[in-house]
This record gives sequence, C-alpha cells and structure tokens, in this order.
Amino acid sequence: MPALLPGNPQIASCILFLYASTYAQAQAPTQTGAVYTAVGSKASDSAPIDGTWEGELQFPAQTLRIVLHISGPINTLSATHDSPDQDSFGHRVDSITFNAPTLAFEITPLKVQFSGNLLSDGTISGTFVQRGRGIPLVLARSAGVVPPASGSVTDGRYHQDQTGIEWDVPAGFKVLSTTNYPGYNGWLTTLGDSENHIFSAWLARHKIMPNRIPAILDGEVPAKIKRRTGLDHYEVPPESVQKTVINGQQAIKATAYFNTGGKRSAELLTWVFTEHTVVHFYAMVEVESLADVQASFDQMVASATAP
Repeated sequence: MPALLPGNPQIASCILFLYASTYAQAQAPTQTGAVYTAVGSKASDSAPIDGTWEGELQFPAQTLRIVLHISGPINTLSATHDSPDQDSFGHRVDSITFNAPTLAFEITPLKVQFSGNLLSDGTISGTFVQRGRGIPLVLARSAGVVPPASGSVTDGRYHQDQTGIEWDVPAGFKVLSTTNYPGYNGWLTTLGDSENHIFSAWLARHKIMPNRIPAILDGEVPAKIKRRTGLDHYEVPPESVQKTVINGQQAIKATAYFNTGGKRSAELLTWVFTEHTVVHFYAMVEVESLADVQASFDQMVASATAP
C-alpha cells in the first residue's frame, strides 16, 4: 500500500481515509456526525459554512477528492466526509467548529486535522494534516458526488458492484432495486416475486480480524431483536439459531416470529461475514406461506459468495 506522505509508510496515500470502517458503523448510527459547539456563537446564529464542500488532496502519486458535508446551526455543527475516488461515503467527522473566519475539524481515528480560513472569494483555504505532516487544501462549495449504487444480473446470478457479493436470483424473483445509504456505508438490494414476497439484502464493506467474526455473529440476533421492538411479540426461538458456513464463510441463520394484522408472521434471517464484507439477508412472510417462501430464500442464501 503506497504511503500517504514520504517517509511515513503507515499512512495510505488513499488517505482517505479510509476506510477500514467497521460493521458496527455500517449498521446505521443514530446520527451522521458528531455535534460540537462553535466558539463565541449564539444558538440562533446560522452557519455560513453549512452545505457541501469539495477539495483535492495533491499527493505525489495521485490526487484524491475529499467532500465535506456540514450541517446545523453554527453552535451545533456536525459533518460527514466522503472519498469519492475510493468509493467511500458518509464517514464521521469527530469534531468541527467555526470561529469566523476559521473552520477546523478532526477525524480522530485517522489522526487527521484541518484548519482553514473562509476567504472573500467564498473558498476555505488551509492545511490538511495527518500524523503531523500537512498539505494545502482548498475547499469550495460543491453539489457533491452522488455515491454509486449498482448491481447486475447475468445468467440468473446477481453481482453487487461495490462489495463484490453475489448470489443466485431465485426462480420467480427479480431484482427490484439497489440503493446506497452513504450515512451507513452500505447498500440495500431488494428482490420480489409476483406474489409480493420481498427478499432484502444489506451489504457493506469493512475490515475485521477473522478471530473477531464469531463474537460479532453471536451479537447479531440480539441486536436484531432490539431493532424490532416495534413489532408485536417479536421473538427468536433459540432452537432456530444456527451457526454455519456458507461457501467457506462464517454465517449465522435464525427465524423470528411476530404478530401482524391478526396473523402470525415470520422473518427469515441470515448473516454472512468475511474479513472484508458482510451481507445480511432477511425476508418477512406470513407463517402459512413460510414453507414455500423459505425454499426460495434458502436457495438464494446457499448460493451467496462474499469476498
């Protein structure tokens, strides 16, 4: 991996930052950026720097864009950042302040700091510093970069471009959509059939040590139960939980049950983890249709491959 700056081989020139983001980050945090107080401001002040800003980091081997999304009033600013040239979007900025004319922000895990002044021409000119070494960075207002979300079906097999995860499309089903969720660093693909049965797959990239995967899998079913607290009597029988291996990758499967509209329903659940990616398959169906739908769901899951 090339160095970000000469003499510091620990910093990727693909700075950006990025992104060995964890699956926990991909699992939908409740806010998209940290909230901090701007110096010397009033609660009613609006922020002259809110919006989307873009600049270029000129490294010896390559140029990388950085996009900063700033929101909120001046005394409670929050922000996220993108590295579109690395196909990474919606990552947290840990702190951000604006004390006119100076904008400052930090990305703590990456040891990144920026300080720059808002100039009369509307740009913010300053220095981007990582691990004590800096390069100039000028930010200008921008429309931002729309994160990609794409996949394709070839000979009945779906391939999601951003993660490389694939599976067979069950007979009678078709891919309805692939949607990007940059704030959560993941993609959602949905499939459906003529009877309005919906299969969903949440896909994300991350970096996890292999020895941590079993513990992460153990936490997925309890976390799902917590997220489903709005459903009536949502429960996962312990006997339905099964750790398994799917095409060489560690996985866990379970079936949940709940009440809806006076009927008993089920949710089929599977998580597949690798060092680099995760895919979570799930489908809700009435219990009376469970046997037929489960056959198609299991076919899709059993065919899944993840890099």
